[in-house]
Amino acid sequence: MKKALLFSLALGLAVASYGQKSTRKKLDELVSGYASVGQFNGAVLIAKEGKILLQKGYGIKNYKKGERLSNNDIFELYSITKTFTSTLILKLAEEGKINVSDKLEKYYPGFPEGNAITIENLLTHTSGIYDYTRGNNMPNMREKTFVDFLRTKPLDFPPGTQWNYSNSGYWLLGFIIEKVTGKSYEKALKQYIFEPLKMKTAGLDYIKLVSKHRTTGYEILADSIKKEAEVYSSPGPFASGAIYATVGDMYNYYKGIKNNALLNSDSYTKAFTPYKNGYGYGWVISEFNGKKTVGHSGGGAGFRTNFVMIPENDICIVVLSNTESDDARFITDKVLEVLYDKPYIIPTEIIVDAEVLSRYRGYYKFKDSSIRVSVPGRRLAAQKTGGPKFELLALTNDYFYSPKGNIYLGFEKDENKQYKMSIHQGNDITKAERFIPSWGIIGTATNNGWDGNDIKMTQDTVNKMIWKLSGVRLKTGEMKFRFNNDWNESYGDNGPDNLLENDGENIQVTTGTYDLVLDITDPKKPKYSISNH
Repeated sequence: MKKALLFSLALGLAVASYGQKSTRKKLDELVSGYASVGQFNGAVLIAKEGKILLQKGYGIKNYKKGERLSNNDIFELYSITKTFTSTLILKLAEEGKINVSDKLEKYYPGFPEGNAITIENLLTHTSGIYDYTRGNNMPNMREKTFVDFLRTKPLDFPPGTQWNYSNSGYWLLGFIIEKVTGKSYEKALKQYIFEPLKMKTAGLDYIKLVSKHRTTGYEILADSIKKEAEVYSSPGPFASGAIYATVGDMYNYYKGIKNNALLNSDSYTKAFTPYKNGYGYGWVISEFNGKKTVGHSGGGAGFRTNFVMIPENDICIVVLSNTESDDARFITDKVLEVLYDKPYIIPTEIIVDAEVLSRYRGYYKFKDSSIRVSVPGRRLAAQKTGGPKFELLALTNDYFYSPKGNIYLGFEKDENKQYKMSIHQGNDITKAERFIPSWGIIGTATNNGWDGNDIKMTQDTVNKMIWKLSGVRLKTGEMKFRFNNDWNESYGDNGPDNLLENDGENIQVTTGTYDLVLDITDPKKPKYSISNH
């Protein structure tokens, strides 16, 4: 408690000391601070009242080539693309070539419930159409294949009655744009948006992009490992997420919106009106500090992005990151705190010896949940059962915090010289005791099914990396090995080799009594055996 109080006071003094600095300087120090502790890698542009306050790249563009990011580099936008698709639809509506009340039946005769689904339903995610990203067996993504696939899927709900994010709806809008204009979606973008707004480096289909400013996307970008992400094959996510651009391109897009260079004010009023779940015509509508915010985020292989406008104060924020571990919306929120003179922190840390960090590794029980503390690299990481993993920054050798998770963890030894944890969130402090978890099995082959608790295995007395279960009665069905009742770590078998893979395929079992052995002596190649008892 004393440490938390002292730290809070220190933060208060740190923030107060920034009062005399310019907003431009504060913003750069803020983003630089998160970049320096591995919490952000990308490019940002922040503008207010017609002036660019910050336009800069931070971190790695391509690790193998030793390239650093600049403000001219190109990123995949992913779902920010939906705002462009909406703009094209509304532009065609202004030209009298389409109407948002048009029925899908007009463009795809015989489509299930096509006489009830409107263009507006597609724009606002209220169509009920199945989202293909939940799973599909399409051999290609051509229009006929795509539409025929959707015809086989029942609607999630009657059109207009509920809200469910559907990338499929925006693919259909892209196809409709092509039908109405007689041009490809990409050519329509160039004619109506990119060229008029001088978005010179913006384009479609990242896999085809050849440019010295092309940014490499990373699945993992950490000190210990750097793993490049896949690049989606053509046409990419199409009208739901295939546009790429620089932060400068996005600022030109913002100015075009602000100045009604693309649409008239009535069209923007419709677009920026929330229908269900705070979603308008391709735009997410929310608020900050009592001000209406309009924008959209994006995320997919290798990239996380966010684009936010506050029309009342003429604010534009573009955050583009080339790593899947970043949260562009989090950085946006931190920027807004600076712009609106809210309390904010610039993250800091000390380097703690790896041997000291290893002392805290383990599982800690509190209330009806638990936290797993691991050391994936040079920092601690904490993950609540069923929740996301947060990287922890060290303030001292035994006190850590997560800027993104807003959580502080302290470690100290009890009377038995065992480490226990204190969890600080706001004014609440919770104690957590260390415990030894276990592996188990789960699935329809067990009496507990998939929704129950694990059937626990017993740790070998000699080799602590071997777990056993003897004489267990199983029925015909499927099973997996799971750690501590937590789906964040489960093993299945993708091949007939008795080797296990994290999140691998379910293991098929027939009725009988078995002895099971799980061997994780080599964590990279865990293996198992199932034999008759």
